[in-house]
Amino acid sequence: MDNQLIGKFLLKLRKEKGLTQKEIAKLCSVSTQAVSKWERGDSVPDIELLNRLSILYSITINEIIDGERKEIYVDVDKRTNIISLTSSILVFITYFFTFAKVPNEFFGGSTVDIVYKGFQLIFNGISGWQIYLTWGVFVLLVSHLILNIFILTHVVQKEKPIKQYFIITSMVIILISLFSIGHPSFTVFPQFIILTCVGIILFMNINRDEFQTRIDDYRTYNRQYKSSNIGEDLLLSDDKVNSKWMKITKISFLIAFIFYLLNVSALIVALFNELDNNVQNLDIGFLFLATIFEIIFIIFFFYSYRFIGSIYTSQILKIDALLIILLIPWMFFVGLGINIMILVFILLILAFNFFMAARRLA
Repeated sequence: MDNQLIGKFLLKLRKEKGLTQKEIAKLCSVSTQAVSKWERGDSVPDIELLNRLSILYSITINEIIDGERKEIYVDVDKRTNIISLTSSILVFITYFFTFAKVPNEFFGGSTVDIVYKGFQLIFNGISGWQIYLTWGVFVLLVSHLILNIFILTHVVQKEKPIKQYFIITSMVIILISLFSIGHPSFTVFPQFIILTCVGIILFMNINRDEFQTRIDDYRTYNRQYKSSNIGEDLLLSDDKVNSKWMKITKISFLIAFIFYLLNVSALIVALFNELDNNVQNLDIGFLFLATIFEIIFIIFFFYSYRFIGSIYTSQILKIDALLIILLIPWMFFVGLGINIMILVFILLILAFNFFMAARRLA
């Protein structure tokens, strides 16, 4: 048994999963120093820990001892990448379906809706927010396609930053598609194809073992939060809890929560007030869907606040920052009676504060 070979192999497996030594130590209930010794070849995990590592990395104990992965598991990764590539290709089929209705103005002042297929919206050179939104999704989908081809041809390795890019962009595409389903300008059927295919891409890039570990930690923290007896292993260090960035975070949470309440209030008023100039041309179904999403965001925002101070504070702040950024487009559909650019500026500052706090409290 070659300790150095095993150590190099464990290091490679950890990097492929995008995990840190601290995360491995937590999953195996050992110290970070122990994980470091394994990867340096100074020691070897015992049989129980080898079993845990084999489950985590989807390999056998013998493969860890031999310091190499058998072809069957390489094929599993390859099949996963093929599924992601296939999903990316299938999404492009939607651009051959009837995609959106864009108003066309005549010299007489009247307008009629012209129905476009997806590729016509992209390549006809016309303007309008429907086209810009379609272009945005199209660019993200092209990047998915190119990355999946590069991964399959081994031009790039599917490491943590690339997986995070797939996850974040997939979530953005999903949100845009959900918006498009509720808006009368877009055809529903292509959006369901996009949601299905991008949902598969998202699922394929989530580290399910790490995700399950985090869910378990959230549940444990939530139970202990109610009893005010939270274990130290789930809390940030005292210097971070008492830092100025924690105070900035709490103030930003309060301001952002007020903005969400104002925005959802405006949507609710718009639902019952057809004379509102900003929304008189929007479909009632779109307003209802937008209101539901805003309420879901508020519930998540409010609930996530209790996890500020936990070891997952950084990740939560990044998600909340993204939700604040997603609030900005709604501002252009629903007015709050004051200068829209002032609102956008304040929201961008809040998002920036959350991103900076996420870095400082990581």
